[in-house]
Amino acid sequence: MADLRAYARQASPGGQSGSGASRGLFAESGRVEAFSDGVFAVAITLLVLDLRAPAHRGMALHDLLAQWPAYVAYLVSFAYVGVIWVNHHQLFTRIARVNAGLLWRNLALLLTTSVLPFPTAVISSAFQLGDRPDESAAVAFYAAVGAMAAAAWLSRG
Repeated sequence: MADLRAYARQASPGGQSGSGASRGLFAESGRVEAFSDGVFAVAITLLVLDLRAPAHRGMALHDLLAQWPAYVAYLVSFAYVGVIWVNHHQLFTRIARVNAGLLWRNLALLLTTSVLPFPTAVISSAFQLGDRPDESAAVAFYAAVGAMAAAAWLSRG
C-alpha cells in the first residue's frame, strides 16, 4: 500500500516529477477507474448465475433451502468484491494519473476479481454435495484466489 501511495504522490498534478510527466509516461486515471468499475460490476453480476430456480414441482421450498450454501457463497463473494471495489475507489480518489506499472497491477487485481465467480461456484457446489474433502479443496481454492488478490495490492513494480 505504501508503494501505491508513492504512485499517488508521484502521479498527482502537484507531485509530478519533471522527466516522467513531461515525456507523457503518466496518463489520466479516469479511464482506468471506468474500466475497473465495469469489471467489478460484471464480476458481481456473474456471482448471481450460480443461484438456481427450484427444479422440482411441488418442492420449491425444499429446493430453495437446499441451496443455502449457494446463498452464503454469493453473499460472501458479493461482500468481498464490494470491499475490493470500495478500496479501489478510495485509492483512486488519491491518484490523478497512472503509469504502466500501476496499469499492470490494476489488471492483476481485476483478473483475480473477475475470476472470483468460479471459486464461488466451486465452493457452493462442494458444500451442496456435502463431501468433506471437496469442501476443503474448494475452501483452499477460494483462499488461493483471495491470496492472489491480496498479492495484487501488495506487489511492487
